[in-house]
Amino acid sequence: MGRIWNPRAKRETVGEFLEKWCVLEQGRGSRVVNLFDAYECYCRTVRKADLTLGEFNDELEQRGFRVVERYGHPVWDGIGLAIMQDVVVRRMGGPMNA
Repeated sequence: MGRIWNPRAKRETVGEFLEKWCVLEQGRGSRVVNLFDAYECYCRTVRKADLTLGEFNDELEQRGFRVVERYGHPVWDGIGLAIMQDVVVRRMGGPMNA
């Protein structure tokens, strides 16, 4: 018997990501592209299916978050990345001091 696709399970990864890799606090913010990159990294790390960028953005909006512009960039207001350094290191291909 094959595995049944469950769209709710995919959307639950957003809540897990917010809980484990983010800081939800007024005054915090993450660029839209950086937050989505971190979400994709989280999904690969925990080996769970991820949403598309559009689905991810829709899910955050349904949770009450909104995109604002800061310094000319779209930013998710109220969501900070607790693991931003790890994401940068992974995107650069290794430790920062290498």
